[in-house]
Amino acid sequence: MAPRVTATTGVVFTALTLVVSSCARTETVAHDCAHATAIVRRGSPSLPDEWAWARVYGCDEAGRAAVRDAWESLRSETDTTRIAAVYNRLWSFRDGALFDVLRSTFMDGAASPQVRVYSAMFLVGQLLDHDDPDYATFSATTPDQVCVADVVSDRSISTGTPLPSDARNQVMSAAADVLSDAGAPAAVKNAAHCVDDMLQRDARIQVRKPLTPLGG
Repeated sequence: MAPRVTATTGVVFTALTLVVSSCARTETVAHDCAHATAIVRRGSPSLPDEWAWARVYGCDEAGRAAVRDAWESLRSETDTTRIAAVYNRLWSFRDGALFDVLRSTFMDGAASPQVRVYSAMFLVGQLLDHDDPDYATFSATTPDQVCVADVVSDRSISTGTPLPSDARNQVMSAAADVLSDAGAPAAVKNAAHCVDDMLQRDARIQVRKPLTPLGG
């Protein structure tokens, strides 16, 4: 005799199916994150791995750590093509611990000049939503020139941990230290000037903005 299927049996079977499906999805996400973070951590983007760079932002602390490790892996890199590939994939990620790595790399005299310039650009992106710095401009604009950047309006920013409350002051201080360092390469000093110039200009713009009326 075939077993009777009652309403209760159907409910239990459906519940078990949902639990199994949920567990399977959780295991898949965990597997995807483990794979994605391992790829991103290497700091060497390639077309077959694009999914990992998109996935890593949803991997919580492991994802944030992988992003930081990716930038750390570039500290002595001189190939601007590789640095740019990582920068372009991480530019719209804003995170407090990543900010610390960027600031440290920007100020590190042992780091390559190329990654120090990109770190300066990245720091601007951590603070300003609509400015898109360019390597050629940041590395070549001397302190007697105005530093400019493209303006973007459709940037979608992913966030991790909050930036330090004094993040802007920390970046301005870092730029001042680099500018006063007699041993800093010219390209890095130019980048420091661009950081200072853009943040100073943004501060003046913010001051000039009209106050929003109460209830407006």
